[in-house]
Amino acid sequence: MTLIAGTTLFGDVAVRAHGDAHGHVKALEVTVNGEAITVPAAWMRTLPTMWLGSLEVRTERGRDRQPWPYLVFRQTVSGRDTVHIAIAGSRVARAFIQTHDLEAGTSTFEERAGP
Repeated sequence: MTLIAGTTLFGDVAVRAHGDAHGHVKALEVTVNGEAITVPAAWMRTLPTMWLGSLEVRTERGRDRQPWPYLVFRQTVSGRDTVHIAIAGSRVARAFIQTHDLEAGTSTFEERAGP
């Protein structure tokens, strides 16, 4: 799947996501500001299952002054749990895994360092 999102902050953000027969993301290539970034397969395997059809491109202010583009995937087709992959400059900076506890009405974030 290829998704191209036109943004005012980063120009076109192109995401090439490759999935398996079940629709789970197995490989990612991202182009931001004309710079191609291949997300290492070994690092991808450390993340929870991500649903290919749920890809969103977002931007949020990171720990820097400049906003970062994020790739966001749901962990299941209809689930609320998500994986946020942060791009900073020309590299994958980190991932945030958001898990919701519906009974308690809370959510938690687990941070994973980038490759």
